[in-house]
Amino acid sequence: MYLRLKALIPIILIHLVWTGSAYLQSQSGLYDRTGIIPSHGSHGTLPEESVDLFTGNVTLRYRDVYLPGPNGLDVEVWRVYNSKVLKDWQTGQPGIQGYHQSWVGIGWTMHMGMVHTLNPNAPVIEFPDGRLETAFPDAYSQGKFMTRDFLKYDRGSLPLVLPKLYFQNGVIWTFGVARTITRADGTSDPVRMVTKIENAFGQHIDIAYNSSSPTISTITDGFGRVITFTSSGTPRKLTRISHKYTATQNRIVNYTVGTFANGYTRLISVQPPCLAPTLFEYNDGSQNHYELKKMTTGYGGVLEYSYSDQTFYMGSTQIHSRVMAQKKIAYNGGDDPAVWDYVYPSYYGVTTGTVEVQGPIFDTAVTHNAFDPACSWKTGTIHSFQNDDGSLSESKEWASQEISTDHWWVFGTDMGTAKGLLLSSVTRQKAGDSTLKEEFLYDESPDYKKYGLPWKVLHYVNGSTSPLNYRTISYYFGGRPAIEEKYLLSLPSWEAEYFGDGTLIKKKSTDYYEEDGKWGAPYHVRLLKPGSTTEYNEWTHYFQPQDEQCRSVLISTHGPVGSIKSATYNYGIKKSESLGDQQLISHTISEFDSSVTTAGTQDGASIGLIYDGLGRVLQENWPDEDRNDRNTAWSPNGENKSVTTRGDPTLGYHTITKYWDGMGRDKGYTEAGDSATIYFLKTLDAEGRVIAQNMGSDTAGPKTEYTCNSAGDIVEIRDPQGRITHIGLAGTTKTVRDPKEQATVFEYEHLPGLPTAVTDAQGHRAVYGYDGLGRLIAVDYINGARTHG
Repeated sequence: MYLRLKALIPIILIHLVWTGSAYLQSQSGLYDRTGIIPSHGSHGTLPEESVDLFTGNVTLRYRDVYLPGPNGLDVEVWRVYNSKVLKDWQTGQPGIQGYHQSWVGIGWTMHMGMVHTLNPNAPVIEFPDGRLETAFPDAYSQGKFMTRDFLKYDRGSLPLVLPKLYFQNGVIWTFGVARTITRADGTSDPVRMVTKIENAFGQHIDIAYNSSSPTISTITDGFGRVITFTSSGTPRKLTRISHKYTATQNRIVNYTVGTFANGYTRLISVQPPCLAPTLFEYNDGSQNHYELKKMTTGYGGVLEYSYSDQTFYMGSTQIHSRVMAQKKIAYNGGDDPAVWDYVYPSYYGVTTGTVEVQGPIFDTAVTHNAFDPACSWKTGTIHSFQNDDGSLSESKEWASQEISTDHWWVFGTDMGTAKGLLLSSVTRQKAGDSTLKEEFLYDESPDYKKYGLPWKVLHYVNGSTSPLNYRTISYYFGGRPAIEEKYLLSLPSWEAEYFGDGTLIKKKSTDYYEEDGKWGAPYHVRLLKPGSTTEYNEWTHYFQPQDEQCRSVLISTHGPVGSIKSATYNYGIKKSESLGDQQLISHTISEFDSSVTTAGTQDGASIGLIYDGLGRVLQENWPDEDRNDRNTAWSPNGENKSVTTRGDPTLGYHTITKYWDGMGRDKGYTEAGDSATIYFLKTLDAEGRVIAQNMGSDTAGPKTEYTCNSAGDIVEIRDPQGRITHIGLAGTTKTVRDPKEQATVFEYEHLPGLPTAVTDAQGHRAVYGYDGLGRLIAVDYINGARTHG
């Protein structure tokens, strides 16, 4: 298990319940929220899984299509599942909020973004992960709207000026076509679909839709490459996505979408190229329970969920909601599953409530802020978490920024004016290491705060009230209306680092291009010279697109003392790189999928690469007889392994065999050649941590075994001979006791991971000194001092 907590992404907690929308009026927007909400925190065991412990929603995200694009404008098509198919309810039977006739099945979505427009004065943005964000009338810009994660929405002036959504990195969504989504209760939901995604450089992705349907027909990327979506029937059901990866071959993902008895759609299977299909099973629909209950991967792993009804409160208001109550994972076919149970609080009469996650190896308690009339904007934010053995804990504090004078309401409760969330501080503590607190300041710079941007970040260690160091940030849009208009807000202008006493240590200045085709690309960078407060080393970046679509881009960097570094990008991937006259990289990039088709070696040779339909390397063709080709067989005989062979019948073969489990987790590899096999195999626990491994042994037998605490730190090592090393973690001290019971003690009184003193088994003590940024400046060992500049 792990918690993913994105520190600097303030996010909306509750979207507006506005008059006139039968759909959103009946949704609380509190415990039935969908999508990934960073301020709630995220619990998960698998990379594609995110469990929102405040709402009890499960989000699964699978990237079915990826194409690198110009200047980072990549095409990513996500297939997303959210288990909150039902709305929150107070009495009677719950209604359905999931799209009951989704082209990829109820609970699943696949789109590039849309805006719900029933109330034009409170539009609701829907993101590809299912997250809904209301855009409120902007308190600082008349006629514009702002979401609680500080995105700007301009509803335009139809039909001539289309609505747009502005991200802080300069990316813009254009909502170019109108569609209507019919809900399960028969109501209509007018939406506008994203038809263009463009970056600040002017490149764009174009999305086309089937007539009178919100389903995608094609996506054309920034290089003009086309991804085709095939769907049919009434309602439409997705059957295939395809795009070229060579001149004559297509990369195809196949989908089987069926229906329940009442006509609601359900995703039955997904088959990526070259793999067995992944299969899905659901609850039968009784009492409107259509949730995903079982998924069997093409590798044979099984993921299962079960759900229950939960009574929550918002103050004294009772709300019923459907939550995920148990998860099971069998990592290999026939294995007993690992089990996680989730116990939710009611939040009745309290300002915080704690979710208990009872896992197969350790338990975790996660606390969220409940509704509090004094700070209703904080509802749902994560407050803290702690693992059951005390080895890891974290707490967060929050602040807010008013984004609109409009109020927002939940179940008839006035929640005050709309506010965006600002992360105020994060304090993280691990057993056997120092405690670090990171604090974010906003108030001193209101021009930054209104966009949710901090101007100062401070770091404190082990509870000290004086910062060890801090950094300040100014943003390039300040005083530059054209940059602010393009919403290129996240570009730093000046960044400076200081010791806690205010001594300046580092300083960096960045200027950017402000012209068509280059907006926001770094142009001039200055770094303060070490030991100086006035002199800088300087670099100038020349950004040179070779064509309008940036199929080829040359970036030359002229640095101090005449140094020149150049890099060429083709189809979004680095093709070549040189430093002065020295060639560092030389590749050939595919025009079809941006794969590397030939890779240059240091001696000037060129290796040809051939891929399968999934994008995995099948063959490396080497240019001379001394270096044999390398061939890879994937999943031979349906086994979860790949076999890579190199050599010839005369001199023999060298083989590397890699293994993975039913959920695709890496289980290590073996190397075989010259009649010998060397083992580097791994055993993983239910949380994905290595608990045993071969370390280059010539037998698959006894392994080095590890015992970990809940934070993932090793507390015991047993070698193949049965010798045990114990590692004790307490407070800010780590004690390592070897098999002969000799102890070495590490003390941590600086930044995490930096030992300030080490005492060996003979009592010899080394003391380490660091400056405020964590750079080693002195070592004192048995009265022998050494200093570092």
